[in-house]
Parts: sequence; structure tokens; C-alpha cells
Amino acid sequence: MYRKCIGILPYIMALKLTHLLMKKNFTLLIVLMSTFVSFAQDRVTLIETFTSSTCPPCNPANVHLEGLLAAAQNDYKQVSLKYQMSWPGNGDPYYTDEAGVRRNVYGISGVPATRIDGTIQYSTGSITQANLDNAYAVVPKAIIITTYSVDVLSQTVDVSVDVEALVNTDAGLRLHVAVFEYLTVNNVGSNGETEFEHVMKKMLPDAQGSFMPALAIGEHFYYAETYTFNGTYRLPNSAVDLIDHAIEHSVEEFSDLGIAAWVQLDGSGFEVNSPAGVAGPYAIGTASFGGAIPTTPMTQDLVIFDDNTGDPYDACEPAVNAAQLNGNIAVIRRGSCEFGCKAEEAQNAGAVAVVIVNNVAGGPVTMGEGTCGVNVTIPVVMVGQTEGEALITEIEGGSTVNATLVDKGLEVYQAGYGDMLSSLDEDIIESSVKIYPNPASESAVVALRLSKSQDMVIEIVDMTGQVVSSRLEKNVEAGRTFHELNTSILSNGVYTVKLSTGSMTISKRLVVRN
Repeated sequence: MYRKCIGILPYIMALKLTHLLMKKNFTLLIVLMSTFVSFAQDRVTLIETFTSSTCPPCNPANVHLEGLLAAAQNDYKQVSLKYQMSWPGNGDPYYTDEAGVRRNVYGISGVPATRIDGTIQYSTGSITQANLDNAYAVVPKAIIITTYSVDVLSQTVDVSVDVEALVNTDAGLRLHVAVFEYLTVNNVGSNGETEFEHVMKKMLPDAQGSFMPALAIGEHFYYAETYTFNGTYRLPNSAVDLIDHAIEHSVEEFSDLGIAAWVQLDGSGFEVNSPAGVAGPYAIGTASFGGAIPTTPMTQDLVIFDDNTGDPYDACEPAVNAAQLNGNIAVIRRGSCEFGCKAEEAQNAGAVAVVIVNNVAGGPVTMGEGTCGVNVTIPVVMVGQTEGEALITEIEGGSTVNATLVDKGLEVYQAGYGDMLSSLDEDIIESSVKIYPNPASESAVVALRLSKSQDMVIEIVDMTGQVVSSRLEKNVEAGRTFHELNTSILSNGVYTVKLSTGSMTISKRLVVRN
């Protein structure tokens, strides 16, 4: 018996060539990719699940979802990604700040929860085949081809993505790329789950994704990233004890990494229209208070809030330039007082929205209401320090900076798994083989990836060389598959699991402790 988890494999050899060329000759790459990638692609639905090993209902909900996605009618039609959360209790040890960003994008307030294609939210355990079929019926607005390789020794992932527009798009779409582990077993918590599938480990380049330019039908956007996981493995004590990616990682097996990529509307978008030097879309953080970002574009000038005390731009006192702020979007520096109080001062001065500039390095953060936020009815967003200070400098220099704030929605245009470029000539991709749990008692699972559909023999051999179990798996499909072993009938000891196809045999060690 085996379970499937498979990706999309067309044109893989052409993509292997172009992947190599991406680092060498970008002009030649564009010509080749334009030739190879213009083909029809069915809808691939993005399924993002928010879960935790400390959440009791997450266990049966995840079992339900994985069983549903394993059905044959869902092959090649969906990309599944799990974000481990920081609650209930102390949360899952594999929680990351980037998972928190995705949670905030959707306003997730409890688990288990699942978003399908960014727009419809379900309780994970209630998703039906009809829900999936409805998502599959949506016409894709882009084609995504993703390839990747993993160097296990250097802990480095190399990713290339080609997006082709099937509709005319505006600037500000985002390409998101997630590195995930097909299976983790170390983050066991209190809810009874012992294995966790498709756990997000890192988003590239980060949780904000990559802004895409406006594209006409048939135009391409290319993205390449090389990311190295630093340091050694560490299992955090809880979600409070976050992994520091600068010095450590939480990847259990680098041979078990996969890539998911998707194109998505920017949601609550902030874009500077002019002048040209600062124009373009900006990554923003949102507030837990204030008015909703409008679905009809709000286009106004940016005006720096000036209270003429301390840092005059921190809006901790009433504005001395209320006449200029009236009817425009206020720009305010973070610091010295609560976010909600800053926004309330801007609202009192007549501003129609607030852009807060972070005062520390890095991107924007989510803002709490504090004591004043309950009084705020205008939209409030944050931009990163570097980008925000550039806006302040431009305004101080006398430029009129015009911007638009609009909620574009969170529709996913298309999604896809990455196809691994290495080991394409192997029947069984050796680096993908994993046995868990190991040591095993009642049962174990062999996870592996096949390069093509074929028959496979699974044997268990004891220390004397005697075959104690053997079975033939017929027509095992290409891609990621899971094969269950009954170890309850075996005596305690060390065994060898042999996986054989017509052209190769791979052996892995298995310890049984009943």
C-alpha cells in the first residue's frame, strides 16, 4: 500500500538546461524559456493549512485533509503547504516568523484553518471533494514552471521559477516561493500527531515574496534564488524559542525538501505613483485596528505628520500642519508612543489614511491597537525603514509624492510544486528515501521519490541475510510516494530495507524495537 504526493513533470529536461543557463547567460535564457514554456497548464490549486502539534482538533483535521488530497482525482491538481502555529499553548516548535506573516495576511485567529487559493477559508476538517473541484474549475491566469536542486552537504537550495502571464496583469502581483519538508517527525506535541507533512521551513526571499512588474499576455517573469541553511539542526523547545536562521535551522533531512511556488494578488496594496524615483509597489504590514483598506483605490498625496516636538514626525502630539494633512495620507515614524495613538492624532488632523515608517531595520510588522486604536476609523499600514525613509527624504526635498492604497484581494493566479533537477537519470532518487519512525515498533513508512512510473520490490532482510518480508508494488507512480511496512511481526533487531526497480537497488537500515 502506498500514498502519493506528486508534482508536475513536463518539459523537465528543457528546464534543466535553462536552469543552468540562468546563472550564465540571461539573454539566452529568455530565448530558450520562451520556446520551451509556452504550453497549456491546468489549474493547480494552493492549499495553505494553519496547524499546530499542540492543537487537539488539528490531528483528526490533518488526517482528513491528507486522506482527501491522496485520492487519485486530486493528483497533479493541488499544492499543499502547512504552517505550524505559535498557539494554542506554547505552540509548535517549528513555528517561524514567516509562518506568522502568512497568518496575518489572512487574519487567521485559530487552528486548524485552511485557505484555498487565498480567498476561501475553511475549517480544515470540513473540506470536501466538492470544495476542491470548485477550486480546480477556476481558469488559471498564469503558468508556473519551477525547478530546484538541493546540495545536502552544503545545505543549499537552488531555485528557478518562470511565470508566464495568461492575462494582462498590473504591477504588484507577488511571486511566493516556499521551501518545505515533505515529512517531519521531531516536532511532536500534545495532540497525538507523530508525523507532519509539507511543513514550511523557509520562504524565499522572505514571507513578503517578490513583486512582479506589469505583464502582458505571454510575457514572462523570471526568478532565481540560492539559499543556504546556516549552522546545524536544532529542535526548539516551543514556538517561543524561535529558530535563528542566521546561525541554525530546523530541517530534519535535506534530502526531503521540496519547493512550492505561487502567484498571488498583493491583498492590501500600497503603491507610490510618482515621482519616478520612489514609484512602485511597497511591502506593507497591517494594523489590527482602524478602517478597512478600501477595495476602491484611494489615491492621495503623502504628507509628513509634524508635531514639532521631540522627533517631529512621530505623531505623539497634535499636528502643527493639520491643514496640509487634511484629506491626504499621513506619513509617521514609528517610536515613542503607541501605534493607535499616532493614528488617532493623524485622524484628528483630517488624514484619510496613515503610513507608519518602521524605525528599525527590516520589513514592516503587524501593529496592535493599544489604548487609542479603538477610536481609529481610517486605514493604517506600515512600510519598512529603508523604503519609508526614502519617502520622507523625497517629501522633505520638496517633491509631491502621490500614492494609492487599495485592497486588491488575495486571489492566487496559479500554483505549482518544483521539479527536482538532480538525479533525473535514477529510477529511485536515492537522496529522497526516508524511513520513519526509525527505530520502529508496530509499523514504519518508507518515503521516496520516483523519476518515472514503474514496478518496485520492497524487501526486509535480517542480519543473517534472510528475506523476512517481500512484496511487489505494481505501477508506482512518479513523484513522492509513501509505503507502509508492518514491523509488528518482526523480532527486535537491525534489518535492511531493500528497494528495487529494474535498474537499481537502494538499501536502508531499519531498527525494530517491539
